[in-house]
Amino acid sequence: MWGDSGGSGMSTDPRLVALRLAGNWGQKVERGEMELHNAFDLLVERIAAVVPAFRTCPTCGMTPCPDPTFCASCREADQKIAASRNCAQCGAGGATEPHKNNERRWIVYLHPQCVRFWRKTHR
Repeated sequence: MWGDSGGSGMSTDPRLVALRLAGNWGQKVERGEMELHNAFDLLVERIAAVVPAFRTCPTCGMTPCPDPTFCASCREADQKIAASRNCAQCGAGGATEPHKNNERRWIVYLHPQCVRFWRKTHR
């Protein structure tokens, strides 16, 4: 009755869970216990957990992404730029983070472990 668990515990289909929750939220809105915009936001969030097309885009922040191809090309370009950056302290590549250089008023990229050495000589 509550889903096909197959005898291995509680493995209810997430789509069925979303439908049940939507019904409960709809009833709460009708009784005045919940605002419509809150219920709808919860519904979109629950559906996004099940349907990839409704997930928030990590690049543009829109739900759903209006142009996945464009965002994918932007992510690829950002990755190429990040891969070409070298640490201003040690000169090696890798995972660097942006930091403000107060002397020259520009951004320098440093490894997390190089930050304290950079700050000793560049204030």
